[in-house]
Amino acid sequence: MVTGLHIRPFMKKDYAALNNYCLPIEQAIYTSLPMKVIEDFRKDQYNLPMVIYVDDDLIGCFA
Repeated sequence: MVTGLHIRPFMKKDYAALNNYCLPIEQAIYTSLPMKVIEDFRKDQYNLPMVIYVDDDLIGCFA
């Protein structure tokens, strides 16, 4: 278990962290544009984009 790990729904306050987030090159095959993924999924009321933080540091997102 990771201390300080939080997975929760995306909120407007996450925009700044996501705009500054960059995937490591080995993960770029999945997506390196998290804001585009979040925006695309927010258009559908049945999708719930999630963000992953360790303490106050964004470490990932998925939708």
